[in-house]
Amino acid sequence: AIGSLVAVAPGESLEPSVQLLLRALKDTSKSVRLPASWSVANLCNTVAVCYSNAARRSSSSRGRRNLDFSSPAADASDAVNAAADAADAANAADAADAVVSLSTLADLAKACVTAATQEGDKVRANAARALGYLVAAADFSVSGGAGGGPPEVIQPGAWLPEVIQALMSCLTTGNSKVQWNACHAMGALFRNPTTAAANSAWSPLVVRMLLLLLRDTRNFKIRMHAAAALAVPGKRAEFGFAYPDTVNIITNALEGLDLDSHPESGGGGGG
Repeated sequence: AIGSLVAVAPGESLEPSVQLLLRALKDTSKSVRLPASWSVANLCNTVAVCYSNAARRSSSSRGRRNLDFSSPAADASDAVNAAADAADAANAADAADAVVSLSTLADLAKACVTAATQEGDKVRANAARALGYLVAAADFSVSGGAGGGPPEVIQPGAWLPEVIQALMSCLTTGNSKVQWNACHAMGALFRNPTTAAANSAWSPLVVRMLLLLLRDTRNFKIRMHAAAALAVPGKRAEFGFAYPDTVNIITNALEGLDLDSHPESGGGGGG
């Protein structure tokens, strides 16, 4: 019931639901942990929606201010606009933090990493899905305390390496549902510009894993999600040393699709 309720409650504080579900994820009974993992994934989706809405409102406010290019006081208003942009960003962060605090976001990430690496495949699939929503929502560009706040506040950048390792594990082990949810999560990871995928140590490794799935797996849905994740990076630097392999394997995959859609001709002309 909680998993359904949190999916339709954007803007409301989810802290009580988070704490309840985190306790359920640690229950000794698998019959409790499995629905709890499904509910956590729904909750993380709601968190991602709330963070996205807050960022969109902030961006919209900046856009409205930037429309007036003909104002004679445009130059003088640059400082005012900059201050307003900073205020919008702070308000967006406050709106998101009112739904789930940074410390609670870290607790969610830690619990999902544990579930994604130590549970059975049904729970792992839900945990991988939840991690995808978290990496889509979080801002990994900030280090230290929030906005110069207390250093004990755990910023998302602190738990990102563990999340990446857990998702890499899901890419290589588990059933098909675990793997395609991990592919989808990796797409979200590349789509978030604050993860700094370009020139990172993890990005080419993830690309290689996605390429192996695209090339070797027989499951069409896994190949589809792997290809979708590989389509996200927008800079060559994000592929790193895996760029030549990416070109080669994707070219071969396209050629294979072309052969499948144009079966051998010339042999069907019997009398």
